[in-house]
Amino acid sequence: MLLADGAIVVWLFVVFVVGLLGFFWVLATLIVRALTWAAAAIAGLLGLRGPAAEPPASARVCPRAGCYHVNRPDARYCARCGAPLPAGGA
Repeated sequence: MLLADGAIVVWLFVVFVVGLLGFFWVLATLIVRALTWAAAAIAGLLGLRGPAAEPPASARVCPRAGCYHVNRPDARYCARCGAPLPAGGA
């Protein structure tokens, strides 16, 4: 019975260590993502980002105010808001 009790203690220790390592892995990931988000926000506030890229000529841009989503060239409706796109292309 002592051997069985020792095996349970070993398994509990292993589960505890794996859980602890998983916790710190998730914590490190969250910290890296938060720092990346903060750096992007600060760069946006300071105007350090480059100019926005122009959509390709074949793309269909939604004409609805506030949407302006760039859709696929063969789209008939906006993928974001569902508004019908103009028939003549971009």
